[in-house]
Amino acid sequence: MGKGFGVKKLSNKDYYNFLDKVLRTIRRKKDSQKQQRAVNQILEANLDKLDDQFAQRLRIWEEAKLSAVDSWEARRIARNINNFCNQVANLPGLKPENKWEIVITGYEVSTAVFTPEKYPKDWLILKNSLGIAYCQQKQIDEAIAILKAALESYPPEEFYQKFPDEWAMLQHSLGKTYCCLPGDKTQNLDLAIACYEEALRNTPKDKFPYEWAQTKHNVCSIHYQQGKSAQAITCYKSLLQEVYTEDAFPYEWAQVQNSLGLAYSDEGNFDKAIDYFRSALKILTPIVYPEDCLNAGRSLGYEALKASCWQEAIEGYGIAIEAVEQQRYIWAKTDTQRQKIQGQEIDVYIGIVKACIKNNQLTKAIEYVEHSKARNLVELIVSLSFQPKGVSKDIRNEFNRLRQEITARQSLLDIEVELRQLRANSRESDESDCTQLNQLQQKLNELQEQFDSLIIEKIQPHDPSVSVTQQVKGISFQEIQTLLPDTKTALIEWYILDDIFVAFIITHQNPGITVWQSSSEELQNLRSWGNEYLGDYGKPCQTDWKDSLELRLNTSHIIAKSDAKKSAIDNQQFQTPHCVHFSCHGYFNFEKPLLSELHLADCHITIENSPAIDLTKCLTLAEIFTLDLSQCRLVTLSACETGLIDLTSLSDEYIGLPNGFLVAGSPSVVSSLWRVNELSTALLMIKFYQNLKSSSTVPLALNQAQTWLRDATKEQLQQWASQLPLDDEQELQLDTFFYKLQSNSKPFESPYHWAAFCAIGQ
Repeated sequence: MGKGFGVKKLSNKDYYNFLDKVLRTIRRKKDSQKQQRAVNQILEANLDKLDDQFAQRLRIWEEAKLSAVDSWEARRIARNINNFCNQVANLPGLKPENKWEIVITGYEVSTAVFTPEKYPKDWLILKNSLGIAYCQQKQIDEAIAILKAALESYPPEEFYQKFPDEWAMLQHSLGKTYCCLPGDKTQNLDLAIACYEEALRNTPKDKFPYEWAQTKHNVCSIHYQQGKSAQAITCYKSLLQEVYTEDAFPYEWAQVQNSLGLAYSDEGNFDKAIDYFRSALKILTPIVYPEDCLNAGRSLGYEALKASCWQEAIEGYGIAIEAVEQQRYIWAKTDTQRQKIQGQEIDVYIGIVKACIKNNQLTKAIEYVEHSKARNLVELIVSLSFQPKGVSKDIRNEFNRLRQEITARQSLLDIEVELRQLRANSRESDESDCTQLNQLQQKLNELQEQFDSLIIEKIQPHDPSVSVTQQVKGISFQEIQTLLPDTKTALIEWYILDDIFVAFIITHQNPGITVWQSSSEELQNLRSWGNEYLGDYGKPCQTDWKDSLELRLNTSHIIAKSDAKKSAIDNQQFQTPHCVHFSCHGYFNFEKPLLSELHLADCHITIENSPAIDLTKCLTLAEIFTLDLSQCRLVTLSACETGLIDLTSLSDEYIGLPNGFLVAGSPSVVSSLWRVNELSTALLMIKFYQNLKSSSTVPLALNQAQTWLRDATKEQLQQWASQLPLDDEQELQLDTFFYKLQSNSKPFESPYHWAAFCAIGQ
């Protein structure tokens, strides 16, 4: 953990002061909506207190308070605790096991006050809340026992005569709990329906239309889950006629329209299914209901694709993508959250690309391909390079400072989240983990609020184009085509669908784009080959020729061998050189991409007699994002496999170690795609830098070096190498390599030697 990010250990006083502040706010605020807002603000600012220690302290505090006051005051305290627990139950950002332990503890202690003898109605409501909490904690059997015990506290006839609302409420909760019960699904769903029917019997439709309709909707959904689509359709239509009209309950009406679409699809009636999905989308728009819109749009796209209705599939998936974009820009506050949202919904991009290809709308297909693959990287680069116009230097400096600090804090938080997960998987996590993450998140939230305020109050009046959530327009096919330098150049872009992979070939010739499609077997072969190759991934490769590059680079600063530690470099050192060259092993972490790293000198450690890597001694991708490489022309990663990306992610296909340096400000990166040969790589790099000195562009200099290495004969290589300042060991290595070769042989003509390196960026 870096300086300034230490974890403050919480004391009992910290916990009790926080609890006292929350309860005073609940007691003081009589308006329920104002109370909820005020309490939520306190909870969100004190997430670190709601850890795995809080439930125990809540129990001690509540039991002590309740035993020291009269019955009236005890009832007031218990009610406030229940209100507190209700809001904690709906609070995002908490570890689920901590959340529900706190909620259950609060409810359980309150049952000592709200006894069935003194406060029967309060007791029943509390038992209902307790059952729901246990269900959320995945203790289904305990939840069922609590709810059934509450229902059996009176004879049935007496119960629903005295407490009809509570009877219906408990039956409804028990029905939902049976739906979550593992085991015999058919039996459990039948039990759930029986509970819902009891709830409906005691919920007057005219008095409680919304509650009645919610329960009825659950019954319809169970029919659908049981495969009884015709029965579900009848149930849903009845619900629309009796309560959920479009005028009275537009949102619920739209949800039922979507459910009818799914049910008709199961019946094989795709035309009706598509009509119902479209009806749902009239209400469930991307702006107002982005999550529901995503689900309905996805359903329309998926079912239309199954029915070979290509245009309708494009329509549905297109609406779903609009909803994804809305979630990314309105809900997500950080680049990491935006990447996560798009990654989770990548199926809608795959669907629309497939539909566009089927419908021969190839230009639209390639635009969506780029939209899904490059979006996150482009936004990262734009967000870190964008400058507001028309503002003072002080405001611009503050804008850059906050932006850089937010990026650094977010990267640190991402690393800690990944490391915490790794520790949890290996059972090495400790109680400070949650506190540490909450403190980091709280500081990040504070910085983001400062940044948003700066934009709204001091920048937007001068430059309205600046937004709190800066959107980037996707690239069009015409813009892609103009990137081709001449009529002899073609751009080939690969994309993996769910059943095949395709290659888009873009040229200046009419029609400008064609598509090659693999077979399903070829996709399976590709995946098998990838798995086989990656089985050996991570093995170290040697790079003993790095010293021979010194004269080619005109270096003023070299950190070599055991001195090349993380402690020997800092962000300041990256702000001045025009070229940065790494001759160290790189590793892409396919499970945790932000923990991908470049190995530095002291990162290799031993744990229980097994070799391991200390990530704190490596330069991780998350840390690379925060570097300032705005003055750097080129970053070269000349070791093995430094150009690999996450093969399983279509939304982050351009996110890898090289692209981290692009985000950091360098316009060009050279990296490798497979395990390279030490000797051929050294010769290629030396020739590359020789070419670069002649004012050539990076891609051209690399291409010329690759062509030269491929075509050079033994004799030509020996003559060229004789002019290099090699040491004795390097000369011996070359002589040994060339010894048995024919003078006209081309020792490096195999693509293995020259094709691994690629130029990324300008």
